[in-house]
Amino acid sequence: MTKSQKTRFKKVLEAKRGELLREIGERRQGLAIDTASDPMDQVRNLADRDFAVRGVDRLCRMLRQVEGALRELRENTYGVCARCEEEIPLKRLEAVPWSPFCVSCQERLEHSAQGGEWEDFEPPYALAS
Repeated sequence: MTKSQKTRFKKVLEAKRGELLREIGERRQGLAIDTASDPMDQVRNLADRDFAVRGVDRLCRMLRQVEGALRELRENTYGVCARCEEEIPLKRLEAVPWSPFCVSCQERLEHSAQGGEWEDFEPPYALAS
């Protein structure tokens, strides 16, 4: 990977990090507990809050991936699959610049998440689902 490509990916990742931080901040405001007196309103409020919590959790996991990719750029390990250690194709990184895996290993990870096997693998950082 060329220096200009790395610089471009760094800009994209930093912009994504800023976007995620803003969105997380906005969604956290929706997590306030509303004490309604009507039991049905309480149930609806709890369901809404649960939905908001799952959204913030998903964004936080993606933020960890983006920060992991930025760390890899600093350590000159960006673009190398965390599992097979092969170079991640540029086309994949352009589509998902924070991806720690090549397409083949990502497919195997998703297969294992659906009940398949994947030899004792620990991802390098938390993965977004």
